[in-house]
Amino acid sequence: AVRKSEIHHMAARLNIRLILIVILAAGAIFGVVGLLYVMKLRGDATRNFRKGEEAWARADYKVAGDQFARALHKDPGNPEYLRRAYESLLMLVPENVNQAREYYQQSLGMLSHAVLHDSSNAEAHLRLLTELHRVARNSNAPRDWDSVIQAADNMKQQIPDGDPLKPYASIYRALGVARLVAVRPETEVSQSM
Repeated sequence: AVRKSEIHHMAARLNIRLILIVILAAGAIFGVVGLLYVMKLRGDATRNFRKGEEAWARADYKVAGDQFARALHKDPGNPEYLRRAYESLLMLVPENVNQAREYYQQSLGMLSHAVLHDSSNAEAHLRLLTELHRVARNSNAPRDWDSVIQAADNMKQQIPDGDPLKPYASIYRALGVARLVAVRPETEVSQSM
C-alpha cells in the first residue's frame, strides 16, 4: 500500500511540473508575441518616416534621407516618402566627386522610381526626360541619347493622348534621334530606332 506522504510527495512533484510547463508555455507565447511586435515596428514605414522628419527638423539631411529612403523601400508606392527622400538628397552637399556622382545616381534613381510607381503621371515622366536630356547634352554619349529615346518612348506609351504634356515625349525623342545621328554611325542609329 502507498502511504499518504508518498501520495502528497507525488502530487507536489506533479504540481511543480505542471507549473513549470505553464510558465514555459506562457514565456514562449510572450516571446513570440514580443518578437512579432518588434518585427512589426521594424517593418513599419511610418516609423522611419517620422524619424526622417525628426532628422530634417535638426537639419541632418543625410539621416533624414536615409530614413525616408527606408520608408520608401517599405512602401514603394508612397509619393510623400519619395518626395521627402528626394528633397533630402537635394540638400546634401557632396564632399568629393565620387560622392557627388553617388548622390546624382540616387537622384536619377528616384526620378525613375517616380515614373515606375506612377506611370500615368506625365509630370514625373517629364522631370525624368528633362534630366536625362540635360545629361545627354553634357556628355554627348550615345548611351545617354539612347536613354532619352527610351524614356521618351516610355512616356509616349504610358501617357494618354489627351494629356497636354505628352507631345514633349515626341520632342525629346526627336532631339535624341537627331543627336544620335550626329554622334553615331548610321547603321547603329537605324538599329536603335
